[in-house]
Amino acid sequence: MIDVTAINDRMERLVAQLHDASVTAAQIADADDAQQQRAPNSSVVSQQSTDAGDGVPVPQVVASYAAYLRTRTQTEPEVSVAGSRTAQVSVSSKDKTLTLTFGCHKGEWSLESAEIRRSEQTTTFKHRELANAVAALLAT
Repeated sequence: MIDVTAINDRMERLVAQLHDASVTAAQIADADDAQQQRAPNSSVVSQQSTDAGDGVPVPQVVASYAAYLRTRTQTEPEVSVAGSRTAQVSVSSKDKTLTLTFGCHKGEWSLESAEIRRSEQTTTFKHRELANAVAALLAT
């Protein structure tokens, strides 16, 4: 059984760290290094070295969420950046896909929503409900 409350509490702390800019590049690199040890063939998403596949840099907040999802799901997320205002991170597990949508307002990137799609059914979560969305994705 998945403890959604504990996951939600942990995710809220992580989101607060991201938004307070207290997560340094070194901490993110350490998390990526730990992930690389578990999955040596996966790639590291970071603003400095990776783009979204079309030459557009990945914002650090988006890269951090992608790294979090990679760690939680053990699956490489797909990152897309559309211009300088929107970005998405998607990851699939079994027959479900979780898509995080980000927006840039006044120069600050933030998570706007999370959606889980399963066949024709879509469930939308608010930005503070990310842990619930991840739990729903990983639930059997």
